[in-house]
Amino acid sequence: MERAVVLSPTDRLAISVPELTDGSINTPPARADDVEEHDRIVQILKETKGRVGGADGAAARMGLKRTTLILRLKRLGINPSTAQALADDFEEHDRIVQILKETKGRVGGADGAAARMGLKRTTLLTRMKKLGINPRNFL
Repeated sequence: MERAVVLSPTDRLAISVPELTDGSINTPPARADDVEEHDRIVQILKETKGRVGGADGAAARMGLKRTTLILRLKRLGINPSTAQALADDFEEHDRIVQILKETKGRVGGADGAAARMGLKRTTLLTRMKKLGINPRNFL
């Protein structure tokens, strides 16, 4: 059994949100000011299939240096090393969301999203969990 003690000089504990994430998923920005920038970067990463550098990369499209974009990705909670995986997930995410909208959130059954995608219900549920999709949002 492991134990830990958390000490704070005051009666409140201040924790930075980025420290609580592993950076492997697309974490929403902590400040409201960052939401627009976060969404813009995510959209451009989707368009570039996760490519950050190079002539056709996200940094070039945004008019930034590659290193500047990498710093922004880190600040916004997007791990640059998983950018390609995120881009691949975007397409699957969008497809699942579209089908869930059509099925009004129904995953299983003959008319459910899993059947329409040619997947087992449990496989689709696992992918949805990985992508952070809640079928109840589509009821």
